Amino acid sequence: MLEQEILIAKVGELAVEDERLVAVLMYGSFALSEGDSLSDIEFYLYFGAPLDRVDGRRWLEGIAPIEMHYVNEFGTDSVIFANAIRGEFHFEPVSSIPSIAKCDTAWFPSPHAAIVIDRTGELTRTLAPFAQEPPVKDTRYSRIHLEVVDQLDSDGGEPLEPRRIRRGPGPSRPPPR
Repeated sequence: MLEQEILIAKVGELAVEDERLVAVLMYGSFALSEGDSLSDIEFYLYFGAPLDRVDGRRWLEGIAPIEMHYVNEFGTDSVIFANAIRGEFHFEPVSSIPSIAKCDTAWFPSPHAAIVIDRTGELTRTLAPFAQEPPVKDTRYSRIHLEVVDQLDSDGGEPLEPRRIRRGPGPSRPPPR
């Protein structure tokens, strides 16, 4: 079992125990069944209680020991757990669940893979239209982008030497052509 899966299970346990929580949505690679040992974990926590009564840091400390806690540029609580796994947690009022319907690019292979807890069924109903097969991943854009970056420098158009890009723990390789 991956460390992230242990943390995800702990979020589920805490969510069930905390009656202030109405719903919890997991998003990102684990909700898409693509998580691995380098993935972070991400959640929307929908509270029925006023958010000023929720101590975010204290709630997050219930998951696992925290090495660092900060609020990012989008106002999201982000943590680095002591096991070096990053987590992103949105503390939201339950009234914001309907705003999910405004997202036009979201999808889940199954809403049940993303829903940790849903005490009222509202999150399940809201996510139902997003259950679909994964979109086809078009790698052409990434390849074209790398080629353009490799060909232009900041002075506007002089060819550059091909760059070597480090991809994970393996050896460096030149970008695809």
